[in-house]
Amino acid sequence: MTNNPYLFSPNRTARLRKVIKEVEGNDQSLNTAVTERAKTLIKSRLHKGTYELSTDASRPDGRLVCIGPGGAFHQAWTTVDKTYGDASWAAHRRGAEATNLPDIVWDAYDLDPIPLPRGETEAIVCQHVIEHLTEPATHHLLTEAHRLLQDGGVLRLSSPDANLFFDAYDREDWAFFWEHDIIYAETASPELFRQMEETDRREYAAYSMLSKMSLVTLDENPTTVSYGDCAAFVAEAGGAQAAVTKACAASDADLNRSLGRHITWWSVDRLREAMRRAGFTDIRRSAYLQSQSPLMRNAFFFDRTDPHQTVFVEACKPAE
Repeated sequence: MTNNPYLFSPNRTARLRKVIKEVEGNDQSLNTAVTERAKTLIKSRLHKGTYELSTDASRPDGRLVCIGPGGAFHQAWTTVDKTYGDASWAAHRRGAEATNLPDIVWDAYDLDPIPLPRGETEAIVCQHVIEHLTEPATHHLLTEAHRLLQDGGVLRLSSPDANLFFDAYDREDWAFFWEHDIIYAETASPELFRQMEETDRREYAAYSMLSKMSLVTLDENPTTVSYGDCAAFVAEAGGAQAAVTKACAASDADLNRSLGRHITWWSVDRLREAMRRAGFTDIRRSAYLQSQSPLMRNAFFFDRTDPHQTVFVEACKPAE
């Protein structure tokens, strides 16, 4: 029996039973009732003390900035992102309804300044964005973040932790890739994985890794690597990191402006170096919901994407 109080305490079990009893014989489905109750429990337990801070909407526009909000919008935060026609990123990539367009339409690829004043922003969050950008565009984004932040302001940056993927591939942990994909693909079942031969598992892992970090598995990209050739591509490159680096370099940046896929890889060391080159000096590794700013410790709006496979880094802008 687990000791996790959020899952199996008698009080919470009794509450769920009460919910079940309340919906018996009603039109509302049991699944909907339990889901809504679970959301309430999570909200009440995870965000005491910081939730009201995060929902403070009294700040002027631009004091709290979210670059690349995806599907997470908050009234207190000024959102900065590109659009795809009249659609947000979430609508373009995930089929979400085209609501909540960004407050400021801005594309890092254009290398234009973000139209906000220098030194007036308290906090900037940029979650799972830079892997969609070229390295020059990422450098521009980070230098803009440095320009916008006030003294003592905090930048929180996150990205898929590429080292996790590299290490898993090089130690032949094929289940790592299957476990990641099973969340998103109904066809990636445990039963199918158990039936696969070793060579098929290797090929799937190689394809999964290359397709998550580059465009080379796409027919539209000038350089392509077909399924069935991915494992050989990795072997010929000399390992996972070298192969992904080669694949990223072969990814068409102009094509990605319309696709919005991943074309660069990041680790804690590469993030630190990129932030240093943008002018930051006080740089530290963070973790899930462990921001040094209470404004960014709210799981409803921050650190939502694959936190178990994410690297978090923060920088505080010192006084000049």
